[in-house]
Amino acid sequence: MTYSTFVMHWRREFFGNDADDFRSGRWVEGGLQQGWEFLPFSGGPLISRARSSPWPSRPYTVARLLRALSAVKSPGPDQVEGTDDTLAEQWPTVRLTPAG
Repeated sequence: MTYSTFVMHWRREFFGNDADDFRSGRWVEGGLQQGWEFLPFSGGPLISRARSSPWPSRPYTVARLLRALSAVKSPGPDQVEGTDDTLAEQWPTVRLTPAG
């Protein structure tokens, strides 16, 4: 699901009948409800609720992953397979070995 901040700033129920007109002072005039009327950085009540929900579960997920592995190793540079990805050289390479 997506939404457009461009479209959100044209909604008449929030910005009145002159929503089509550019008035930079509309946020200063005080005619709008204070809060998250202006969304240039995707903030406010309409932002995705799932955006922050994974944070509490990350340590648990990492701990469970590590418990399921018998080894996590960093192979030497001569053991890393080539790739066409130009950014791959900047990413750390690890080799995961399942337990049992």
